Amino acid sequence: MQKKKVLIMAVALMLVCIIIGIGTYHKTINTFDTVRWNENIYVREHMLDDLIENHNLKQWDYETVLSNLGEKGLVRKEKTVLLYTVGKGYVGPILFSIHFDESGKITNFEKIVD
Repeated sequence: MQKKKVLIMAVALMLVCIIIGIGTYHKTINTFDTVRWNENIYVREHMLDDLIENHNLKQWDYETVLSNLGEKGLVRKEKTVLLYTVGKGYVGPILFSIHFDESGKITNFEKIVD
């Protein structure tokens, strides 16, 4: 009977550890990080919500965007717009479009999914 209780406790402890590990991994993969952003274009989609919600993009300018997001995966690079590939959709790529005013400040950004 005592061995059965110990076994149940061990299994419960392992399940808790697994759940915590999965939660930590999920948070890590979804948190924006400049290095991970530039390592693999197709992990960007996971980080995009965090980038938009927690990094105050409206305060960034053209140079800050290029400094943080780099040039890897740029589909379009102009003075008033940067267009990044951030993932694969069912039909085509998932894109992140960032628009700038004449002074280089962000005016608008959007995730584009075909």
